[in-house]
Amino acid sequence: MTKNKHGLSRSIPEATKRRIRQDSGFGCVICAQAFTIFEHIFPEYADAKKHDPKNMTLLCHQCAGKHTRKQLSKSTIWETKKNPKPFQNGFSHENLDIGIDSPLIEIGPIVAKNCKSVLSCGGVSLLSISAPEKIGGPFRLSAIFKDIFGKIKFEIVENEWRVHNGVFDIRVVANRTTLLDSDNKTVLQFSIIPPNSLKIEILNITHNGFSVICDHDQLWIETLVGKRIFVRGDVTIEGGVTALECTENGFLFGTQVGSVTINSASIITQNSIVLG
Repeated sequence: MTKNKHGLSRSIPEATKRRIRQDSGFGCVICAQAFTIFEHIFPEYADAKKHDPKNMTLLCHQCAGKHTRKQLSKSTIWETKKNPKPFQNGFSHENLDIGIDSPLIEIGPIVAKNCKSVLSCGGVSLLSISAPEKIGGPFRLSAIFKDIFGKIKFEIVENEWRVHNGVFDIRVVANRTTLLDSDNKTVLQFSIIPPNSLKIEILNITHNGFSVICDHDQLWIETLVGKRIFVRGDVTIEGGVTALECTENGFLFGTQVGSVTINSASIITQNSIVLG
């Protein structure tokens, strides 16, 4: 493992990484891009005796490259660290590679193809897909995820994902992004599989009184009046307006000319198995 002249390893403790991510607004302090690396400011890594969050920050690869090419000074980075761009914007952000073909969206056991809305609660689409703005352009994915207080924590705005201020922690490893709450519990985990797939593996959100919980191959949803649906297995929904629509009175799959294929799956509402 690489060490500097003081014997300091490049491996940064997780608690230190989290502090730096929080202090930086989970994005590059210069431009707010969310895919970042950890940067020693003063002193630089070569002269550092410890990984001190007070003297470190986050930079995206482009801004780090500018510093390496002497196009961005340490003094500018240091001054910007005092008021990082993600805090100025209210969020850090990154673009998704969705592609020119209609994307395949997975939420736990549900696979949606060619649906305008993947998940709708109370008439509000939490995850939707729009056609390209022009021929040959990418499909546009949008999503919104709120906490129990109705505050937006994470959203996707036409293929640009945004992590809002107030998130406890976010980790990006390869193509997987994970959001954690103050108890270190995962509230959202998704993977991007270019060029046209998004897989939501873990989800725990509330939207206008609806609760949505996803844990890999299982999905629970509770309505305003306490009605529940539990889905486990493999459910594919193709076409139609909405893959899964949740209303105050119940749940609908593949609304408006959508096809539903159930393979080794159970769909339970309240305490009665209705399909399986």
